[in-house]
Amino acid sequence: AYAEQYPEIINLLPSNINIGLSKNFIRTLQACRGEYIALCEGDDYWTDPLKLQKQVDFFRANPSVVFNFHAAQVFDESTKSFYPYYKHSQFKTGIIDRKWLFEKGGGSFATPSAMFKSGILKYPDWFVNAPTGDFPLMLLAIQTGDFGYIDSAMCVYRSASIVSWSSSFKDFETYKKYFDAEEKMITAFNIDSEFKFNNWLSSLNYLRVYRL
Repeated sequence: AYAEQYPEIINLLPSNINIGLSKNFIRTLQACRGEYIALCEGDDYWTDPLKLQKQVDFFRANPSVVFNFHAAQVFDESTKSFYPYYKHSQFKTGIIDRKWLFEKGGGSFATPSAMFKSGILKYPDWFVNAPTGDFPLMLLAIQTGDFGYIDSAMCVYRSASIVSWSSSFKDFETYKKYFDAEEKMITAFNIDSEFKFNNWLSSLNYLRVYRL
């Protein structure tokens, strides 16, 4: 009903079958028409009515930045409580050192806090077949330009909900399958980027193996 009422701003992408998270993510990106793309997955939500404008203003003030994100709150469904999303000790409003992003992988930022320039998008096999969406986006962007951070919590990331990514790993075998798929993606990215970021990825691998 909203898409019919506001066709100039809502582009609905229905499907008769469940095509899966990755394919749905790719087709959604390919349908985007704007200069900037912001993410907000179904179980998360934005809280600041000026969030998008603040991020666009950041891009315009910092032309070298291709990806920016901001502070966030986490809502834990199991305890019904809020707490701050992980923040690197060096994160302050402005352009940040890209190597810090690899200390938590895609977990360096909450997905609903991310905005990026649509010009970073390309679709190599390692991106199309990636097991998640936000970390591969970070890898695309890191080849293209700088990253920015805004130290203001403007969204809520929902944790431990039935449909959340954080609740999808029920056992070792499930996580091992994800680990192997991510390993394949990182290896292909390394080759694609001519190993320019291999040192940062190597430090991330310690964390990945520890989680496994």
